[in-house]
Amino acid sequence: MPEASVLRRRRRLFGLLVLGTGGLGTLAMHQVLVATGAGLLQVPLLVLFAILFTWIALAFWNAMVGALLLHRRLDPLTLKPRAPAPILRAPHRTALIMPIRHEDAGFVGAGLAATLEDLAASGDPDGFEAFVLSDSSDPVVLHDEARMVVALQRRFEGRIPVHYRHGREPGGRKAGNIAEFCRRWGGRYEALVVLDADSRMSGHTLRRLVADLQADPQTGLIQTVPRPMGAETLLARVQALAAQLHGPLLAAGQAFWQADTANYWGHNAILRTRAFADCCGLPRLPGAAPWGGDILSHDFVEAALLRRGGWHVRLDTGAEGSLEQVPANLSDYLRRERRWAQGNLQHLRLLGVPGLHPLSRLHFLLGALGFVYAPLWAAMLILGFVSLATATEAGSAALTPGAIPETALWLLGATLVLLLGPKAVGLALVRDRRHSFGGTLPWLGGGLLEMLSAVLLAPVLMAFHTLFILQILAGRPVSWEAPCRAGRLLGWRRCLRLGLPPALLGLCWLVLCLLILPALALWSAPVWLGLMLAPVLFRLSGRRAPSGLLVTPPAEAVARSPAGEAVERPPSSDRPCPPPPESPLAMPARMLIGPP
Repeated sequence: MPEASVLRRRRRLFGLLVLGTGGLGTLAMHQVLVATGAGLLQVPLLVLFAILFTWIALAFWNAMVGALLLHRRLDPLTLKPRAPAPILRAPHRTALIMPIRHEDAGFVGAGLAATLEDLAASGDPDGFEAFVLSDSSDPVVLHDEARMVVALQRRFEGRIPVHYRHGREPGGRKAGNIAEFCRRWGGRYEALVVLDADSRMSGHTLRRLVADLQADPQTGLIQTVPRPMGAETLLARVQALAAQLHGPLLAAGQAFWQADTANYWGHNAILRTRAFADCCGLPRLPGAAPWGGDILSHDFVEAALLRRGGWHVRLDTGAEGSLEQVPANLSDYLRRERRWAQGNLQHLRLLGVPGLHPLSRLHFLLGALGFVYAPLWAAMLILGFVSLATATEAGSAALTPGAIPETALWLLGATLVLLLGPKAVGLALVRDRRHSFGGTLPWLGGGLLEMLSAVLLAPVLMAFHTLFILQILAGRPVSWEAPCRAGRLLGWRRCLRLGLPPALLGLCWLVLCLLILPALALWSAPVWLGLMLAPVLFRLSGRRAPSGLLVTPPAEAVARSPAGEAVERPPSSDRPCPPPPESPLAMPARMLIGPP
């Protein structure tokens, strides 16, 4: 890990790039607003623009720094050529823990079996044990889970112990599930690898993570960058291609400036058990949901508490065998976004917690801004429309071709570069590997289609994220349900129910523009067109992608395991979980408002 002084200089340089870009854009916008006669709306418009432009500048420079590091083949932390992975020292005790609640047992069993098979096939699995931690309450689901675990126990007998635990104290959700594991069995294990129900990891990656944790006693958590797997629908394939093209850039850029204060995404990560138990006790927030109660996005908070406790939190950008499933259609995607919106907004209540690292507070702020940007963007569109509609005749005429201020054209060009530049650079970086993306035409066509998808989906996401924020402000909490793991085509009735409101919103915007500011209809076409196509986008999102479209490099063998293969035997009680250790490692009840 670089010295603290080196990290400070690195972060200052990155901050200067982001804030400098945001400042220049805001200055240009001020000149445009003066030229168009924004009047009293100039200040709120300028504030909104400054926030949003700086937001996209952060993503741009994050990707550009990452692209430079990838092009030079440098490690984001040391800025030197990547060193060989450390060698795993034996003995070690590592638990692979998979918290589940009302998941499909066949899907869970197949995924865990694929991970354990690859672990056993890639070398001696001694020291690794697997736990399925069930929080389910449905008797039918529990029956299926028991059958699944017994099948796994018999399949991996003599190779990798597999344990099953059902039931815990009420409250806490996934975080409470893991906390109870630490109280009962944590003392037996040096490290925990946290898996979601849709996670799969290769044996090589698991050994690499344990070895990295052994090599740096100051590291408390290492987060990998999961690759999407099992992508069959159009939306899933778009996400998978974006992860292949742009994901490595963003991850490398984040690792560069976050360094020892990276974030935790809740799964596909390794935790040092002692560090996690010492630092990461979570309270219930005062008040009722959605602002109070259980902390939904507990992972951000646990990373912040680990860093407050003096432990390093790192992002590993070199682990290739970390995989996850992505939502298969737009409805499932938005259901996940609704839960994340509530969890990330809860973090705003934690900004003043004593002792947190400044970057941890920044993670909280950026996580919330990832959803708050939507109503801010909507507000800027509305205020901009009102400003132009009430401006002087000369100001309104500034929208007509040939009369647009030169500064406005430069600002528009800069915005497009910030938004689409990282996508173009990501596409160019894999040019030498375009054969793994299907060849020249599929590589180029897939990249352009991914850009078009992002443009059309952006206003739809803006509309729904704004709705989510309004629901949270109105006190409506999200329900906690297991996501649908299977790819499914949405029926037209559901597509219309979900997509018709944004489509009508887009139509209203277009009509207002044509009646009051016809020239604005052309400039805002990406907004109203994406909104009006919402029902079609919902339908297309769940359609199976044609062969040869949006091709990505093949995933590792650990991703290709037939679903349901682990459920083969009737339930049995001859494989109980191990008893609690004699000296359990207790999770402390430290409150967030306590001293660091």
